[in-house]
Amino acid sequence: MVSMKLSKSDKKTEPNMAMPMEGGADFPYGLELRLNRSQLEKLGFDPEVGGEVMIHAKGVVTMYREEATRNGGGKPDCDANIQITDLGIGEGEGSRRAKAADDRLNKISGPTNRY
Repeated sequence: MVSMKLSKSDKKTEPNMAMPMEGGADFPYGLELRLNRSQLEKLGFDPEVGGEVMIHAKGVVTMYREEATRNGGGKPDCDANIQITDLGIGEGEGSRRAKAADDRLNKISGPTNRY
């Protein structure tokens, strides 16, 4: 996996690309998923604020665009839209629920040294 966190130079050169978040705009706009109650229920996911999740998704590229300018130099700018068609969400290793589940398993089968 690759961290999508904006570097300090990206924050200065592309301020409109940052998504406002508590504590500052650390990630580019468009990387936040919003799910309503029926979508959460369909996924069987009970979120915990601040909890880490693992996401597995399948999607379709719905748009790809390259744009070069006369004075742009270097590689042309590009962007793509991806429509997520299938989504799975699971607890991340650092979440409270994942640790509690691991603790229950440890009582039954012994420690896994996962953390």
